[in-house]
Amino acid sequence: MCPRHSNEPIIFIFDNELASKDKPLKKLVRDFKLDKDRLQREFKLKLTDKLWLVTIDLVAGKEMCEIEDLFTQETLNHKIDGRYFAHVENTGASGYPKEAFAKYIAENYESIDFSGFKCILNNINEVIQSNTLEST
Repeated sequence: MCPRHSNEPIIFIFDNELASKDKPLKKLVRDFKLDKDRLQREFKLKLTDKLWLVTIDLVAGKEMCEIEDLFTQETLNHKIDGRYFAHVENTGASGYPKEAFAKYIAENYESIDFSGFKCILNNINEVIQSNTLEST
């Protein structure tokens, strides 16, 4: 059987944590000498013919953003068993972890406001459209 080659782009999506030297995106940009300024400006970067890097737009004046930051405060403030969502893995007694947050999102997606995701979805769409135009 011959291997199949897709015309679809491969998109790596990273949290926008360029401001922290120990975070994956910063390491990737540094180690592969990627155009940090362009990535900060456009939030997407073409790495090869079909390989793209997309990161989350910075929201609410933040220096760094994780995917969870795209949810509304109402969603982020949802309590589970009297505890709030905690961005960090070490949640302690006061917060619940990302796994519980993801489960809550999956179970309640129909009633959750995803409008904060428009920017990243638009960037992904632009990558796909760009790839489509190049393939024709």
